Amino acid sequence: MGRKRKHTRQARGGARDAQKTRLWLVAPALSLLAILCGIWYWRSGAGRESAQTPQTSVATYRPPPPIAPSPFENTNPDVHYVGTQRCQECHLAQHESYLLTAHSRSMSEVTPDLEPPGAAFDHSLSGRRYRCYREGGELRHRESLRLADGGEMPLCDYPLKYLVGSGRFSRTYLAETDGFLIESPLTWYASLDAWALSPGYDQSVHNSFHRVAVYDCLYCHAGRLEPVAEVESRLHILETAIGCERCHGPGSLHAERMSAGEPPDGADMTIVNPRRLPRELAESVCHQCHLNAQVRVPVRGREPGQFRPGLRWQDFFIDYGYEVSESDMTVVGHVEQLRQSACYQSSETLTCTTCHDPHSALQPEERVSVYRNTCIQCHSDPGCKLPLPERRSRNDNDCAACHMPPSDTDIPHIAFTHHRIGIHEPAAKNEDRDQDSFRPLAPVLDVSHLSEVERRRSLALAYMQYFHDQGHKPGAEAYFLRAQQLLAESATEWVSDASLDTALALATVDDRRQTQRHAKRALRGKLSSHERATALRIAAEADLQQNLAAEAVRRLEEVTALRREPGDWFLLALGRQRVGDLEGAIAALEYVLEIDPAQPETHQALATLYRAAGRSEDICRQMEQLAQTIRRTASAKTGAARRSAAAP
Repeated sequence: MGRKRKHTRQARGGARDAQKTRLWLVAPALSLLAILCGIWYWRSGAGRESAQTPQTSVATYRPPPPIAPSPFENTNPDVHYVGTQRCQECHLAQHESYLLTAHSRSMSEVTPDLEPPGAAFDHSLSGRRYRCYREGGELRHRESLRLADGGEMPLCDYPLKYLVGSGRFSRTYLAETDGFLIESPLTWYASLDAWALSPGYDQSVHNSFHRVAVYDCLYCHAGRLEPVAEVESRLHILETAIGCERCHGPGSLHAERMSAGEPPDGADMTIVNPRRLPRELAESVCHQCHLNAQVRVPVRGREPGQFRPGLRWQDFFIDYGYEVSESDMTVVGHVEQLRQSACYQSSETLTCTTCHDPHSALQPEERVSVYRNTCIQCHSDPGCKLPLPERRSRNDNDCAACHMPPSDTDIPHIAFTHHRIGIHEPAAKNEDRDQDSFRPLAPVLDVSHLSEVERRRSLALAYMQYFHDQGHKPGAEAYFLRAQQLLAESATEWVSDASLDTALALATVDDRRQTQRHAKRALRGKLSSHERATALRIAAEADLQQNLAAEAVRRLEEVTALRREPGDWFLLALGRQRVGDLEGAIAALEYVLEIDPAQPETHQALATLYRAAGRSEDICRQMEQLAQTIRRTASAKTGAARRSAAAP
């Protein structure tokens, strides 16, 4: 889970002039903090070649790619969703069996009495202390900073609203604040029977409670959700767990006709039945959530929530994975693994539902016999080269134990079934690979229905998104350079493409004029809320560099309404300070500390602004002492980590 953002808050004559003078005196502190907080992170590409847009252009307007038609009537966008409760009125037996599956428990509201017991533990890498406890009928998670004297300084403490995950492997939690759903850094792991840090948090610097669960994060866990006012970071959960309509499509047309006593004459085309779909379209239903590639890029003109079962997934999204060899199969998703299987390649019917019945769950004692019977429909029992007594003694004659073994994942404490059906060498499961090497991206699924120009544009966006997701990890620079190259080529082929302009603004970081031009042109087009926040941020930085502080503040106030990132709020504080709005600058820095209270530089800058505003000297001293405490604790933690690493 895991991403983004938001908020806003708002003298005269000689008094105002005096206030402005004080503000300019504290400007250096704010400017330094801007650098320390990484405000200018996308301008840190020293040595990068700037992607100049060629002067000769063959750009032309192109309508979005068409969507392949479907005979199922509920793929029409006019048909609406009715919810699982309406479906179960007539399909009670299917619903009751479905309640036994993990899909039916993919997400739920937190019920404190049903959650794991409370606990507390220290995380040595980050120097934080975590506690799960119950209070006032709520389940809460708290994060504190461990102090040198053994005490602790509270940082964050939130009641939990949603549970994400069926609990079979893990239980992750979301809190709600200011209209955002934020991920807790604490997860319950079934394999440990204990609390530990969530995936991606087990490091010295992590996201604490500021990772926002955006639309893409929860799409595969919530049955139905929608962005609030088209903002992908603010979500309305309409149905918590995955329900009937995720696989069968919206049910209003089907329900209306059946309620009116108008049963179909022949096949019912008012509702999708995945069993009647060709393999590509049936798998598209599963690809919504089980195709976990490196990058997912929307097809041009598509918006979140438009895909419906019965349609082709690649008409809405292109998923890019690494170009991998067989030895890399443990690092890619189930779809890529299955497609590398000889069983899959030699069959026209083998697919996800060959082994998985989405309407029911197998009991543990049934799994071996059911999966084995599936295998021997094509493979004769004597065909196995392992003697039967040895098979029975090693794995209870379970085909999957050898041919689809458990495989390591990048999620701590969890292993999933490897979906490449074949012969697995034990050493290959943990084979080392160069994490920093450049690995070309390629579409996982067939996208030959798209034009070459369309494919090149999407690949360019994929490389830029991949680079952005990697941050400053070693080896990420190569993806940036490849994105620059592809974006420069695509820029000659398109007009009125706001998404491309946003990516070009990020790609031309060393050419301020080009960056500003692309960002401002992008803002005139149709963007997702995430893209719009990115373009606004770039344009605001350019405004501040040109001393257009009032314009920068206007843009940044919109950015902070679109996402929840401390860097945006700090930059807003800087802009407000420059236009003479001291109280507004203070409010913005206070909100930075609401998001991330362990920023010593922000505490220091806020103390300086409090002094300028004539606030209590006691408060100012307290803020400065807090900043010093955080610095000392972080320094002691870093020193201890270095000594531990150097020890024999």
